[in-house]
Amino acid sequence: MTNDKDSNLAGQQKGHSRTERLLLEILDDFRRILRAPNSYLLIRSSAALRQIYLESNGILHQVNRDYRIRFQFTINNPLTEKPGTEDLIMFGFSREHGQFSDGTIDQFLGQICLYIDGIGYPVKEVIKTCANKDGGAHFEATLNPREVRMLNRNLEDDRLNLLGGAVDSAAMYVLFQIIAETVRALNPLRSAIRKAALGSAWKPFKPPFYAGVLLWIAKRVDKIREPKGKGPQKPKMKEVRRGQKISRRRVVLGMTRYENCFFDQCRLIFDGQPFELAQCTLSYCNIEFVGPAGYTMSHLQLLYHLSSDGNTFPFRREVELMFQDVRDGNVRVV
Repeated sequence: MTNDKDSNLAGQQKGHSRTERLLLEILDDFRRILRAPNSYLLIRSSAALRQIYLESNGILHQVNRDYRIRFQFTINNPLTEKPGTEDLIMFGFSREHGQFSDGTIDQFLGQICLYIDGIGYPVKEVIKTCANKDGGAHFEATLNPREVRMLNRNLEDDRLNLLGGAVDSAAMYVLFQIIAETVRALNPLRSAIRKAALGSAWKPFKPPFYAGVLLWIAKRVDKIREPKGKGPQKPKMKEVRRGQKISRRRVVLGMTRYENCFFDQCRLIFDGQPFELAQCTLSYCNIEFVGPAGYTMSHLQLLYHLSSDGNTFPFRREVELMFQDVRDGNVRVV
């Protein structure tokens, strides 16, 4: 567990303000919730959504003063007439079918995302009710009829099984959709914060004298190992799986090629051996690094926090650039 002093020091070294660090941590938490949702995490996230959107001089407004990002939220309410008095309609914020427009934060918060028995609930009301009345930040035993209707609408009553059964109420499903749109819409600001901090933290680094010797040795070893007249060889998979649906399992990926497979709520284990995914679909899966892959992640962490010869974190920029290559799709096997 990191104490406050260490946390503050880390933030200063990264170049983030306290408010920026808080926003980045909230968005990282949101990403984890999207990968493995449950009702408890969703209801607790409503307090963070309230901090971002609803509080006067909220987190988002404070951070964006310096960056002035023009956010583009998805406005997507395709209903042409008011639903019936016994209907349950829950809206996401999909951009896949082109039936949407870009809107401001106020338009996003004001759009109807849930209809229960003919009553519409805008995004702002869902966040506020869950945060202030249902345990996100406060819990109120006394609810008005409108709040009771929203919080007590159970998906099982409508014979709905959404997100693999991870949520049990209409309000929680809509909160999941709001979080997903928040992560998408605020990603430009998240990237701008990280880029600005990376630039401010960078210092020229002079490698030690032995670095050139080590690099020369590594190149000689690679040259000896490489077959003459051939480049890097693509490994041959030991097993091929086609058209399988794999649900709620621990799957070791190494040395296997998966074609047109569907992974649902699986824990994908990467042990450092190559694998192939061809036209596969992953739904709410987690990935775990073990063995050589786990050691690689541990060593990257070590290099990221390493200090040497009075030069603070000499390899931090290299690690950041490495992950930027991952984001940009520029990683190549050599």
